[in-house]
Amino acid sequence: MSEGKVPATQAVALLLLTPLVLALAACGGGTAEPRPISGEMEELLEEVAAVRQLEAPPDLRLGTVTPRDLPDVFLNDLTGPEEIGLGRQTRIYQLLGYLDEDEHLRDVWRSLTSSIAGFYSYERVLWVVTEDGGVDPGDFSPDERSVLVHEMIHSLQDHHFDLLSTYRNVGWNLDLYLGFGAVIEGDATVHTARFSGGPDSTAGGGAYEFLAAPSHMTDVPAPIAREFWFPYVAGSAWAREVLATQGMAALNTYLRLPPSTTVILHPELIASGWQPERLSSLDFPGLRASVIPLGLQAAAWGSLGEFMLLNYLLGDAASPDWRQDPWTRTALEAAAGWAGDYYYLYGGVDEWLLVVRVRFVSEEDAHEFAAAQRAVATDGADVVEEGGLTLARQVNGSVTALLEPVGRDVIFAIGTNAEVARAAVEPLVEG
Repeated sequence: MSEGKVPATQAVALLLLTPLVLALAACGGGTAEPRPISGEMEELLEEVAAVRQLEAPPDLRLGTVTPRDLPDVFLNDLTGPEEIGLGRQTRIYQLLGYLDEDEHLRDVWRSLTSSIAGFYSYERVLWVVTEDGGVDPGDFSPDERSVLVHEMIHSLQDHHFDLLSTYRNVGWNLDLYLGFGAVIEGDATVHTARFSGGPDSTAGGGAYEFLAAPSHMTDVPAPIAREFWFPYVAGSAWAREVLATQGMAALNTYLRLPPSTTVILHPELIASGWQPERLSSLDFPGLRASVIPLGLQAAAWGSLGEFMLLNYLLGDAASPDWRQDPWTRTALEAAAGWAGDYYYLYGGVDEWLLVVRVRFVSEEDAHEFAAAQRAVATDGADVVEEGGLTLARQVNGSVTALLEPVGRDVIFAIGTNAEVARAAVEPLVEG
């Protein structure tokens, strides 16, 4: 794996956005060895394929696993490159405030396995979580059967559109990664409901319903809960809009060409053919020369996207009545002017740095985001003003370097100390 690439995703889960690094482990004691589907299951697959308007894939297998054994089946030991990638993603999330300094994504994912009802492995296995790991498919409950249908739709997607290859090509573009997850899960959620004759959405609401995480996720950091819930609710609202306005062929196209999270959050943009502006390393003049003397090297780079930045602004906000929270509305409106971004993650022996350049539709939008971000970064922080630069030291020791917008761009850095944060933005201001 190259330095700038995210490790391959190995499974697609129901009620959980698959993390960037997942693998399938050997079967445990409470797990039924996967076996080829046959008879009634083959008939069910054909019926599901007809609803989804795709040819059924061959050679699928079915496995069942108990909740107790699920963590060991769903999460496996990582290879060296995958462990490095997971560590870098954890660093990004820590700097954005998604995780505390002592929290690691692997531990969060393990706790989230309690939310998984089933998953599809790219080894062509449909997994269903059952209280009895050896239960016969003919004895599935209605809910377990619905989970099986959902995973069958993932197998159809993978067979026809090679999901794993697309995930690999997305790399560290977190915007497209989350947008692709929303397409996959939105499609599966809507068509599972259509197959059963029920409502099309797990939440029955609009694209922002994901802000109110399910009650059983209260022990998970709010930004992580929102990220995991996002593809199912926002994705299903988006998928319904695509099917209603453009049809199945358009939905299939998105399974080949992942959209930005902005398109997921704002389905009205679908008809216009909107695309984000592409920023690149050229938009960071002097950055490398400024941070390399501090012992920092580029570890990851790509785009965060509107959802990631919205999630950053929302922070720990997770109240069920988020629609009535003025700050939530402020964050939604501040992120909504997003037009594109580019980020770098730099790392050293002890220090880490995230530097981001975000472009907005207008200068007014840039100032609106900058004001919202300043409120987040300085809340409870030790603030130092250095000319046109603001340094805000958080309780956890991380320091956010803030600048006034430059035209339509907002440039900021979050580092593990003031020195690296300051070094990241000073040459960008001069440039």
